[in-house]
Amino acid sequence: VSELAAEVPAGQPALVNARGNGEHVLVVDDEEFFCNVTRRLLEDFGYVVHVAADGAEAVRIFKRHSAEIAVAVVDLDMPVMDGCTAMRAFRAVNPQIRIIAVSGSGDVVALTAGDRTDLQLKKPYPMGTLLQGLRQVLAGPAAA
Repeated sequence: VSELAAEVPAGQPALVNARGNGEHVLVVDDEEFFCNVTRRLLEDFGYVVHVAADGAEAVRIFKRHSAEIAVAVVDLDMPVMDGCTAMRAFRAVNPQIRIIAVSGSGDVVALTAGDRTDLQLKKPYPMGTLLQGLRQVLAGPAAA
């Protein structure tokens, strides 16, 4: 168990069921630290993680791995291609992709009707919140 997994309080009932089962997660964020921490945490909890530093890179990765990627965790405010544009490109390839939208600035809820998400998180958030949200999103139906 890595330092990150050890930081998540053991025995919290909500986190006991937060472990993944090898599901592929695409993490898209221009903050290298956030990507590295998220990757390590999710891998420690049983997920396979793909990382992209911007929306354009994320779309390339998603097109190559769309059959495997179960959910994308997407920062909305990035250079090169923003998160909303990337989400639309993901949905053009796979309309059923589950998406967790993340924002460190402004209101995450200010998405257009075409920018469906399964969950919205505002940075900074506890890693346990991401783990719980990921399990919830994977267990439920994709956003309509």
